[in-house]
Amino acid sequence: MKTPKFAPDSRGREVRMVLEHQTVCPSQWAAILSIAPKMGRMPRDVLSLTRPAQKKKFGDTLAPRGPVAIKKTNFTEEQMVVALKHAEGGRSVEKISRKMGVSQAAFYAWREKFAGLGVSDLRGRRQLEEESRKLKQLVVALSLDKAMLQGVLDTSRTNIFMA
Repeated sequence: MKTPKFAPDSRGREVRMVLEHQTVCPSQWAAILSIAPKMGRMPRDVLSLTRPAQKKKFGDTLAPRGPVAIKKTNFTEEQMVVALKHAEGGRSVEKISRKMGVSQAAFYAWREKFAGLGVSDLRGRRQLEEESRKLKQLVVALSLDKAMLQGVLDTSRTNIFMA
């Protein structure tokens, strides 16, 4: 059995201090940063103390801190398309997914994403996506230039009329 990292009496005192400082500080993290050195603890340790207390007080409705990371796949798009071609050829989805080490749900997500595409189509699609990305960047740059020039033009008009 694991021994507790913190004594229960100090845990309660530290959680109360954080909750009291939250009314003064702009955020919970700011309160933790101001309290942790006084307690002789690292801020991440104090945060780990306050999380269970918050769950007890507010339930499991705590919002995640920051964006949730989605696991990247280990397969290239070409490998996914080849696997889909095997399935179209008559091999069972169960065998293909077991051999590749992915779930059947992931395989069906691939099917939905790459339905009817060949490897050469996929390369063309990737080139189109890259070209689209560059064009979008160009539009943003030109929009910024236009806004900047309009601002300069507006200030020069007001200067002409004021003179």
